[in-house]
Amino acid sequence: MKKLIFCLASAFALCACTGGSSDKAASGAEDNDSVLGVCDYDGSWDYVKSSVTDIYKEVTVGKENKEWLSKDFLGKEKKAREIDEMVVDWDYWIMAQDSQNLKLEDVEVVDAAADRATAVVRIQNMGSDTQIRLYLVYEDGEWKVDDFLDLDAPEISIKQQFENCIEGKDREM
Repeated sequence: MKKLIFCLASAFALCACTGGSSDKAASGAEDNDSVLGVCDYDGSWDYVKSSVTDIYKEVTVGKENKEWLSKDFLGKEKKAREIDEMVVDWDYWIMAQDSQNLKLEDVEVVDAAADRATAVVRIQNMGSDTQIRLYLVYEDGEWKVDDFLDLDAPEISIKQQFENCIEGKDREM
């Protein structure tokens, strides 16, 4: 009897997260929340997308923008800059040193869970498009960027550059 109650409770919880229907998943519909069983709360794809869009609306190029970065990212950046102030000498929010006519073109969430997500932002800066993969963590009640990867030069992420600097590895790739 306890197993039956547990199974029923699990089934109800799963239905609550997926909207109660597996028809969309069976039909191959592109509703990511339903197909992947992501509940409509902090880990929902729409919430992640709106959070990233809001972050980029608030980010000021050339400023630190610490409020949008994870504690882990900030800690590694601080340690790396104590060793080499120029470890990353460009603005990782836009993957450039200069900006003009900056515009957020698109945000695509490629993975989302309750506490981690990955999104790709496409920005236009000085007439050129740049795609940046953002690795996010849900921290202190909001989404924070935990790492950046320039998809035009994906050899190494920003956080990995900090880690390499801290560990004494060559940061030039």
